[in-house]
Amino acid sequence: MDLLSLVADWIISVLAGMSGTTLFVTVTLLMFLNSSLMFPPSEWIGIGAGISAALIGENLILLFLVATAANFLGTLIWYYVGVHQSQSGSKQSRSNAPAKQSPSYNVIGYLFYPYVRWLTHIENVIRSRGALGIFILRLFPVIRSIVSWPAGRIRMALIPFTVASLLGMGAWSFLWIYLGYKLGELSLNLMFPFALIAAILSFTLFCYAGRILDLLTR
Repeated sequence: MDLLSLVADWIISVLAGMSGTTLFVTVTLLMFLNSSLMFPPSEWIGIGAGISAALIGENLILLFLVATAANFLGTLIWYYVGVHQSQSGSKQSRSNAPAKQSPSYNVIGYLFYPYVRWLTHIENVIRSRGALGIFILRLFPVIRSIVSWPAGRIRMALIPFTVASLLGMGAWSFLWIYLGYKLGELSLNLMFPFALIAAILSFTLFCYAGRILDLLTR
């Protein structure tokens, strides 16, 4: 068992053992971190939270709403970072000062470096597909977490961005929370194998993400 599998098993186990306010606060924090820092994976969070809801009878819908809202707030940070950089670039282009990258741009560039080849594709998808593009991109691992920055940089209107993001993130969160809930109803002995299957599924979607981006930009 590698380190990633141990971390996944630990996160799911800890969440599965929580209840009440502690569960909701923890899910809020983890889902916020997921969309703002891309870790821990929302699949693990959703499965663990769903298991807990099944075992102790927590409100599944309320848990889903909290998870979705926290996930959106985390990604909203990157949207406004993109908007700010776009505005800074516009001011710079209207002045006589030579253009240069800001320190924040360089930091963000390092954070997104492994996915930099996708950013242009993502911008093109948002320009051509609008809110529908945002919704679709929110359904793919990793990409779902970096959509906001390009959307902000091209100054996509906040309302369609918000609606499309909430729908996409809601669908993604509900999938994993509901699967965790059904798993909790069956047997905790299936927890690790199920988490492994979830990781394989997410990795498969991640591998095909580039191809999906190409299809959406045609």
